[in-house]
Amino acid sequence: MFFSIKLFVCVKNKTIIVIVTYNALNWLTRCLESCGEVAVIVVDNNSQDGTDEFIKTNYPKIELILKRDNLGFGRANNIGIKEALRRGADQILLLNQDAYLESDTVEQLTRAASQNPEYGIFSPIHLDGSGKRLDRNFTNYIHYDNNKDFFSDALFKRLAGIYEVPFVNAACWLLPKKTLETVGGFDPIFFHYGEDDNYCQRVLFHRMKIGVVSGCYVRHDRENRQQNYPKNADFNAWLKKEELRYKVTGADINQYPNLNKPIRILKNVLFRDLLFFRFSKIPERLSYLKSLKSWQDEVEVSRTKNKVSNNHYL
Repeated sequence: MFFSIKLFVCVKNKTIIVIVTYNALNWLTRCLESCGEVAVIVVDNNSQDGTDEFIKTNYPKIELILKRDNLGFGRANNIGIKEALRRGADQILLLNQDAYLESDTVEQLTRAASQNPEYGIFSPIHLDGSGKRLDRNFTNYIHYDNNKDFFSDALFKRLAGIYEVPFVNAACWLLPKKTLETVGGFDPIFFHYGEDDNYCQRVLFHRMKIGVVSGCYVRHDRENRQQNYPKNADFNAWLKKEELRYKVTGADINQYPNLNKPIRILKNVLFRDLLFFRFSKIPERLSYLKSLKSWQDEVEVSRTKNKVSNNHYL
């Protein structure tokens, strides 16, 4: 059964699970129960639904780190990772609050890490919450252009070993200590979304691989929570999407983007607005320009820092 608990003990390697929570009560019992006997650190981002009290009451052995503000996914994970390393972890499993491990997932990921030292990120196969089909987004990470063998091997029932991909989301990642010492933690210029894209970019830059381990599964219970964007999103919502796009592209240290190009284009647009008396558009354009300059500064610092091997942000 899915919820059977299997004691996982590894003499040579110590694994600690880090979970970031924010209003997690809907998934928390299944998530924590699926961790079995593996040590867990929870970093709570100022939940308002009683997540913290639930953990204190029902899981007193779990180390709970409470934050007064919502730090976002990456920064909160960095706190948990740092604490896990302080406690002597040889590898750290990052697990979403809405994801559930199977009884042997940690064991299989750890075994794969010991056998494949050239890899920096190890992921199980992502199923949906029911466990009856692949997670919808996961199919994009493992499609033919990213790995030509995965679906063929699955079709002919010959899945085996580890499948290299350029990206897999951070719902369930095993990170060996070596990865954290080389790449560091999540870049704090990302609040929520984009931080795992950036981390995968950095892993590849430092000549490590990203792999999906066959025969190893996690259930990601998110299929009923699709994001709905309004057809006519207001300016602030649009600006947040632009920020994410700019930073994910601009901070990719495997590429050489022209960070100043969007600023130059916008200045030309502003000039035409003035020339043709389109004054109503100018306030938003100026706000966008100010944001672009701020993002450019952040990205330039990020690119310089992340090219150097170090335990950045930890």
